[in-house]
Amino acid sequence: MKNILFVFCLFLQFELSAQVKAVFEITKESNRLDTPKSWKLVWHDEFDGNQLDVSKWFSYYPYTASGLDTCPACRTLGGDLVLTDSNLVISNGTLKIIGKKQKATWYGKEYPYTSGNLFSKQGFLYGRFEIRCKLPPGLGMWPAFWTLGEGVLEEIDVFEINGRYMRQFQTNYHHCYEAHNNCQDPKWHLSPALHEGFNVFAIEWDPFFIRWYVNNKLVRTMAGYESSLRNRKIKNYKLKPGIYNQVAHFPKTKARIIAGLGIDSPKHGKLLKSKLFPAVFEIDYIRIYETQAKE
Repeated sequence: MKNILFVFCLFLQFELSAQVKAVFEITKESNRLDTPKSWKLVWHDEFDGNQLDVSKWFSYYPYTASGLDTCPACRTLGGDLVLTDSNLVISNGTLKIIGKKQKATWYGKEYPYTSGNLFSKQGFLYGRFEIRCKLPPGLGMWPAFWTLGEGVLEEIDVFEINGRYMRQFQTNYHHCYEAHNNCQDPKWHLSPALHEGFNVFAIEWDPFFIRWYVNNKLVRTMAGYESSLRNRKIKNYKLKPGIYNQVAHFPKTKARIIAGLGIDSPKHGKLLKSKLFPAVFEIDYIRIYETQAKE
């Protein structure tokens, strides 16, 4: 990307859909990146019907040119389960993604579990990505809500529950999947009441920050720019004069949203108890908001 020097006035105004600048300069003391903070709901699924809205969702990973599920990984993602439509049940205003200890065959290979998955047909660039959900109890369950860049490896994990830890969840950002290559930045968050009732997980993402929230409480911030003088990440929208560079690998591509229930593999089979099945990842809603200018 070309380095573009962009001089901001006292209150920076920009449209989130505009091209992200690799370099910008703050020229006045106490300048502020004044992003609009009035949220407008632009896309949502409240799961009020009795079947999946296929105009909004794939029930698999559309990793083929046609978008069909005609590949081995489309319904397995290389794991130990098969994603089936029958494991997605909508009733009483919620979606239940059901994990079962049930053998299934896909592309000639047998798997020990079945589960379900959502993959949005529409992509979104910046905004608030929010889910209200109830997590399945029990070691070995791996519910997650995340985004994946279109055509690029930019993955934002709004949350995921590692199947080996009951009282904490992980937030993360990946720009590659290679081992030992600084591909990700995971953070663990202790939450003893994680499996008690419904919780709201969200990110707010713009060119300058990703902010993670649980029940509207800020739990993590990742900066998209740093000062060129000392390579210090920006902490808020109020900046001192200086030159600021875009952080390498910060996500800037339209992304699809994904929600699903993984099941820890047989190599950790001691964690998986038969009494845990069927496991239910229950989703009340998924909503996408975009910012709009203040009136």
